Amino acid sequence: MEVEEPSLVDEPVQAVANVAAEFQIIPRATTRGRPLLVNAKGYSYGIHRERSGVTHWQCTRRGKNFNCQAMVRQEGDKFMKGGQVHHHAADTGTAAKAKLVRDVKEEAVLNPFQSAYTIAERLVTQVERVPNQRPIDYLGRIGNRRRQQGRPNHPKTLHFQLDMEHVPTEFELADIEVGNQSSSSILYQTADGSFEERPPVVCGRHL
Repeated sequence: MEVEEPSLVDEPVQAVANVAAEFQIIPRATTRGRPLLVNAKGYSYGIHRERSGVTHWQCTRRGKNFNCQAMVRQEGDKFMKGGQVHHHAADTGTAAKAKLVRDVKEEAVLNPFQSAYTIAERLVTQVERVPNQRPIDYLGRIGNRRRQQGRPNHPKTLHFQLDMEHVPTEFELADIEVGNQSSSSILYQTADGSFEERPPVVCGRHL
């Protein structure tokens, strides 16, 4: 589950009682790579504010006309509910889905030459299936989007520096200019002699 962080509008929190339900904090699980708080019922919370050793968490459920105002106050390892209640159903398996999405994105970045869909398929088989599990296609797209953030910009002219970190180490390269140097072909060749020729690049676009 990809989670959006709540807005940072300052809202009062009324602590009422110690929460008996177990909470867990999942590192790097929001869209911005921040921690996500999940309780046993399946409600999730993003960091609202941190002050003097106290963290206030706000429910991540957001919509066009509705933002859930349920809050949790954390001080050390103690969690207390705020005065607002959730006006929506909990999402069973929230923690497992958040961890899976996070792991797919991180694995995709660490393995840039492996298909994000292959990574997603592998990770899905390693976790217990939960209700409304995210499909492989969705997880693959999420992994590709995160990986794309670290890729170099597509060249707009022939005068660019090739970033070798984004080329597999087993490939040999040949940059071939064509005709009046308005287009170019980049030849990738492996040690066994097989290769793949990319379409020419003209003004930053493949033909």
